Amino acid sequence: MKSYTVGFVINKSHKLVLLINKNRPAWQKGALNGLGGRLQESETPNEGIARSVNREANIETNAEQWRKIGSIENDGDVIYFLTTVYDGETADATTMTDEQIEWFPLKNLPSTLVPYSKKMLSQVKKEIK
Repeated sequence: MKSYTVGFVINKSHKLVLLINKNRPAWQKGALNGLGGRLQESETPNEGIARSVNREANIETNAEQWRKIGSIENDGDVIYFLTTVYDGETADATTMTDEQIEWFPLKNLPSTLVPYSKKMLSQVKKEIK
């Protein structure tokens, strides 16, 4: 069984979410998703998402500031969904891989968002109103 994280970084005004344009895996190519990836051995979901966000967007967060919002099991794998509010400036986020990152308005999420992430983000939107 493999474990993964998907993290939603919300800006300090609670109006924008940071998403990544996926190139892989193949079923996500061209879709938008939260940042994240596979957990390393003995890593908690909070530690893993903090590491992934730093690697993908050059944003420093710590494990304690992430909040779990749900999880799903898919073909024996587990995907943990987490969120945090980033107190820095949106311009701090920098694409660090071949997958482009971009801020999107929470009120008007793109239609190309991965379906399970769209469901989890709708929960986040309700909580921060």
